[in-house]
Amino acid sequence: MKPQNKTPSAQSDALFEKAFFLLHSKQLPEAQIALKTLLKSFPGHPLLLTGLGNIAIETGDFNNAVLLLEKSLKADPLQVDALLNLGISLAMLKRPEQAVTFFNRLISIKPDSAEAFNNRGNVYMELNLTQDAVDSYLRAIALKADYIEAIYNLGNAMLSLQLYNEAISQFERVIALQPDFPAAYNNLGKAQMSLHMLDNALANFNNALTFAPNFDDALNNRETALRLITRIDTALNAATPSANLTSHDTVTLVHHGNTLKDRGQNQGALKCLELAVTLSPQDPVAYYNLGLALLELSHYEAALAAYNQCLAIKPDLVDAYNNRGNTLQYLLRYEEAIKDYDTALSFNPGMATPHNNRAFALQILRRFDAALADYDQAIALRPGYADAYWNKSLLKIVTGDYLEGWRLYEWRWQALQGAQLRNYAQPLWLGDSPVAGKSILIYPEQGLGDFIQFCRYASHLEALGANVIIEAPPSLIPVLATLKGQFTLISYGNALPHFDLHCPIASFPLAFKTTVETIPADVPYLYANSEKQKICHDRLGKKTGLRVGLVWSGSPGHKSDNLRSIPLKLFEPILNLPIEFHSLQTEIRDGDAEILANFKNLHVHRQEISDFSDTAALINEMDVVISVDTSVAHLTGALAKPVWILLAYSPDYRWLLDRTDCPWYPTATLIRQSVLGDWTSVIPELIERLTALKPGKTSTKKLPVPIGEV
Repeated sequence: MKPQNKTPSAQSDALFEKAFFLLHSKQLPEAQIALKTLLKSFPGHPLLLTGLGNIAIETGDFNNAVLLLEKSLKADPLQVDALLNLGISLAMLKRPEQAVTFFNRLISIKPDSAEAFNNRGNVYMELNLTQDAVDSYLRAIALKADYIEAIYNLGNAMLSLQLYNEAISQFERVIALQPDFPAAYNNLGKAQMSLHMLDNALANFNNALTFAPNFDDALNNRETALRLITRIDTALNAATPSANLTSHDTVTLVHHGNTLKDRGQNQGALKCLELAVTLSPQDPVAYYNLGLALLELSHYEAALAAYNQCLAIKPDLVDAYNNRGNTLQYLLRYEEAIKDYDTALSFNPGMATPHNNRAFALQILRRFDAALADYDQAIALRPGYADAYWNKSLLKIVTGDYLEGWRLYEWRWQALQGAQLRNYAQPLWLGDSPVAGKSILIYPEQGLGDFIQFCRYASHLEALGANVIIEAPPSLIPVLATLKGQFTLISYGNALPHFDLHCPIASFPLAFKTTVETIPADVPYLYANSEKQKICHDRLGKKTGLRVGLVWSGSPGHKSDNLRSIPLKLFEPILNLPIEFHSLQTEIRDGDAEILANFKNLHVHRQEISDFSDTAALINEMDVVISVDTSVAHLTGALAKPVWILLAYSPDYRWLLDRTDCPWYPTATLIRQSVLGDWTSVIPELIERLTALKPGKTSTKKLPVPIGEV
């Protein structure tokens, strides 16, 4: 910084450099002395005046700062720092109109000054020009994406405009950039309080106080949130809850209920939302959210009643039609569901979600062309719509279009809740590179049945020269030890050895370009443990007649359980046959135990089954296994034992359509519903088959099919 107004010299240059070094290193008293000394030699020098003005700002002497900076700008009107700091000083002196003038001058000289836009935004807030302030903050952030102060100020402006969701987004951005920002937590809590998100707000007031224990505003806000939460909780636990609350509390109850639902506290959520509709029986939003909570708890009839009430009050609530349609699907009332999706789309044809949901209902009804058109429309309306792509993949696979179906099946990572493609440094292998001499990790992702079905590909990988590492759920490890090949088996959760590539288990049909004609169906590829087989044989004793394994239901949490599981009571005519039945399932539902007790010829082995090798030993003792679509059906097929698989009218994607044989499992016979939701038709067929069956006469023929090329 060379002096002006006098001939420069090496000595004066050194004095300037020292003065500004002291200023920049915050040695303010020494800097002030040095600058004043230089000013005597160089009167009116703009840099010296600006430096002294900056010191005045640092010490809070804004009046003197204004005088010094104005003098400096008279000498050099284009000084960026002087313009910025003069504007800041005027703002601090509550002279916002003048401050704006200098920020605007600065912006005209330096249009990429994020600081000028941010500070102009602050002045606009002082002038109650909130929308202008928002525009300035947005310009500042556009210039500097991680400008924490501007993002925080934008959040405050949104809060002032009562745009609470937008404010929440900005404060969350601030916290992501600076996790120890107490004011951001406090204001985030304020925005959440305004949306009646009491639990979230309370958590953020506590976060603010973690970093600033004496933060008065956060202390007061926390007290308010605690008082409201206590009031709600007290009312919910009272003998007559509604006596302590009024209709004004409905919105708070709805949000509190939704918060509990998001945390998995479904019963508490239900109590909140039921109280909300009691307090406000004409509030459609309360009924709408009650429907969501009931749906989460699988209380389908009650959810339907809630949506009916919601739409009776507000017949144009589009989302309610969509969700009522979903509820009707769970109740297997697909035609009615389609009408609700039609209504939703009549209100808003541009919504993608009803198209996807209607397509799924049409797919269940086996109107595949119409379903495909709806999936494509959903995707056209919302490019990247993972659920629509995923559902379309299942339609393609079940109808036999394997190449397209398995390609689209990769959308599961974005569509399935909880599904996550592992983020390894090593490449994902989908059949696109040689594997000879490389180690490849196979790992689980969805159900146990999927793993049993697709683990057959491990042998084919090994045949290509790969060293195969199989990570699997602990319950599968013992039976996977019988898989032909030299594999490294790792129980899920344990440390993994070195590997070069990785592939999730259900991506193998894509990797091997599998078609229906090239399914690798050389069975058996799994075997029962010989020691467990002997123990099981001895425990069951000498065989005196037909032995039949039975699985009538799967996990209640399965998304299609309402389609695949069969009430045990429907099997009573079969259980009356003079046959030795053996339950191969480990989970006995409420109500089933009483039926089981009535049939002494149905033996339950849940206590003896600790993993799938125990199940395999039992299966080997059976003449045939009758199973709904569960992992036991897969295991029986993999063991090449006879299995009759009972399938819904619209089956899971892997079973294809109409055929009674299964290209994945040559020893399987597929017995299908003839009418949607009606299992009664399969019972006479089972009785006929069992009556004709003789011990040891079931077919176990193997029908190997070549695998596709990589």
